[in-house]
Parts: sequence; structure tokens; C-alpha cells
Amino acid sequence: MHNQLAISAIIRCVLKPHHSLLRKEVERAADLTASVVLEQRPPLCRTLLPLHRLFQEFRRELEDHLEVQDARLFPQLLDLEAALSAGERPLPHMDDVPEALRLLKHGRIALTSVLDEMRELTHAFTAPPEACECYGELLDILAAIQMEIASEMRMESMLFPQAAELMELARRCEANAREHTSKLRAMHAM
Repeated sequence: MHNQLAISAIIRCVLKPHHSLLRKEVERAADLTASVVLEQRPPLCRTLLPLHRLFQEFRRELEDHLEVQDARLFPQLLDLEAALSAGERPLPHMDDVPEALRLLKHGRIALTSVLDEMRELTHAFTAPPEACECYGELLDILAAIQMEIASEMRMESMLFPQAAELMELARRCEANAREHTSKLRAMHAM
């Protein structure tokens, strides 16, 4: 099945390299954010306190976003795909996948919004000359996270039509199975 290869490949590409890299980079940024906030003096503290708040919000949004993917959507799609390939009925997760996709799309909006705010606040993740080295490193990490999020979202954008195709196939299979069951019952009733 073409769809199976595409979905499996996309999930492997998103799950393996992107999620682990994002989690590592976010942890590095969290450590730096805490130390940078303590080290800086005016006028940078006017930027750092809102940046710290935005980063904490981003971190929560990212964890929610990754959780939707890792614990819900990806396993559901893979289970549904495997059940379709094996001809199993009833198909698992038929009602769960659309909700997980909706949550994923909402998470994308929230993540990009917070990233855009951080980028604006830091003048495109550019450290002023008076900033400490840690602040420059933090901004470099945030810029890398933004690039990694953009890459992941491109991968997710490839997943959405594949998931829609898989759901349509599942609906058709379910409808065919119901029709077949109805015909068998009608034949047995004769």
C-alpha cells in the first residue's frame, strides 16, 4: 500500500530525528534561560524577563504538541494502517484520528505564535553587543529551534494529506464491510 510507506516514512522522520533533537535543544535553552535571566542587568533585563516567560510557554506548547504526536496520532495512524493492510474489522481509532489531527493543527498555531513573539522580542534572535556570551548562545539555540520547528511542520504538512487519504480508505472499507454484512444477513433471513 503506497499510503503505508508514506505515513510510516514520515512518522519515522518526524519521531526519530526531530523530536529527540527538539527535546535536547529545548533542555539546553531552558538551562541557559535560567542562568541568563540571573546574570543580565538593565537594559537587557527588560527583554529577558518577557523572553523567559515566552520560552516557558513555548516549552509547554511544544511538550503538548509532541505528546499529541508521540502518544496519540502516530500510534493511531500506524495501528489503523496495519489493520487496513491486514483486513481487520472493526478498524481501530477511526474516531480518534480526526481529533488528534485537530489538536496537532492547533498546536502548530500556538507554537509558531510564541516563536514569532520570541523572535520579535529578540530582534530576530540577535544579541546586542553588551549581552553576555550565554545570551548569544541562548539566542542561537532559539534560532535553531525555530528552524527545526519549521522543518517538522513541513514534514507534518506532508502527513496531513496522507492521513486524510488513510481515513478515507478506512471509511470506504468500513462502509463496504457494513454493506457486505447487510447482504449476508439478508441472505440468511431468506
